[in-house]
Amino acid sequence: MKKLIVLIVLVSSYVNAQFYEVEYETQIKVKYNQKGLDFYKDITDFELRKQNIDQNENPAALEFKFILHKDEANTIELPKVENVQGQIVFIKKSAPYMYFGTTYFNTEKQEVLMQQDVYGKKYIVYDKINNLDWKLSNETKEILGYKAQKATANFNDRIFVAWFVPEIKTDLMLINFMSPGGLVLDLEISYEDEMGEYFGFYKANSVKEKSKYKIVIPTKGNKISNDELEKIWDDLDKRRNEVNNEGIDKK
Repeated sequence: MKKLIVLIVLVSSYVNAQFYEVEYETQIKVKYNQKGLDFYKDITDFELRKQNIDQNENPAALEFKFILHKDEANTIELPKVENVQGQIVFIKKSAPYMYFGTTYFNTEKQEVLMQQDVYGKKYIVYDKINNLDWKLSNETKEILGYKAQKATANFNDRIFVAWFVPEIKTDLMLINFMSPGGLVLDLEISYEDEMGEYFGFYKANSVKEKSKYKIVIPTKGNKISNDELEKIWDDLDKRRNEVNNEGIDKK
């Protein structure tokens, strides 16, 4: 009898130790107002200015892998080959709260660590997992064979609409916010500022169950805050526009 009890405990532990591997396609779309369009007015060449606006309003989608295990998870950017012929500089933009490279989540420590590579320079960006006041709906739909339930939330005037699987219980999702209580397979975030309207899309393409996976904790690079990282990218974006404009002026 004792042997049977031990066997049942071991089997239960193995089942609970399950990993989920979810692949997502993510994208940010922008609809600029006049002030947003004026940001590019210093690019004097009409075609180049139009190209810059188009790339920022509708950048290429990026794919990420989300690995979930108990109170830990990784979000890992997947490599993507882009055809950038005819473009002076290719613009790579992530959806809101998504980070390039590898991100590590830990709900027990309420910690988020992101391994970032900014043109060859490595950083570890630290952040926290934010709470959301999710409102659950009775509306459901099927996503990838799972019954998903709708939930909505508002965070600093940003509207979150999530479709999650209640039967796969977790507090984590692929961005640094608490989930509605299950694995999120579809998420949209929309908001507006003085430059225009923004729409973030996060759609799962596949869900796999795995028995083993090594969770990666970022260790390489200087540790900086999320605000410091945003300033680095803003400075690079401004420099890119200046270089593009200088190249046209020299002709």
